[in-house]
Amino acid sequence: MRELKIVPIVHVQEETNIPYTPQKQMAVKQAWEVIELVVRACYVDWKGVQLYIDGFTVPITFKDPELTVDGYKLIYLKRLVELNSPLGRVIVELLSKGAILESTEIPYKYFWLRYREVLAKAITNPVLYVKELDALDIEREKYISGNIGRTLKARGLFLIGRRHIGKFNFPEDVEVKTE
Repeated sequence: MRELKIVPIVHVQEETNIPYTPQKQMAVKQAWEVIELVVRACYVDWKGVQLYIDGFTVPITFKDPELTVDGYKLIYLKRLVELNSPLGRVIVELLSKGAILESTEIPYKYFWLRYREVLAKAITNPVLYVKELDALDIEREKYISGNIGRTLKARGLFLIGRRHIGKFNFPEDVEVKTE
């Protein structure tokens, strides 16, 4: 039986590019104080634990022929660290303990361009775009479930936005624990 622990997260304003009120910024900061403790308690031995992160994907191809998957992962982490993201801090810490960062999301640029476009419209006029956004979320959740099902070897940790919890359909041989 493979094990996947799921920890709900929230994104800081800098990761989403969506303005947060000062109250929401404080709530997110306080949430991360708890999230970091929960994540650290998931495993004692992090060697080989596969990390699946909300929003992280490795593209199928790179514009720069010299860029590797590991190089791309470093670019992603560098961006999070530069944003002073608690998510970035946690990932760097877990990688230093032997965890492995995995691609989680749909790797197709057209999907993300469409998602961003619909999300922007839904923010300004939710009634008109909520069904389309929900359909894109379902497509995304199906991909993530299948991707984790294909790539998870033994132990994994999935950090995902809390609104997606319970919407994944993992294979039967994956024991899911929400922390």
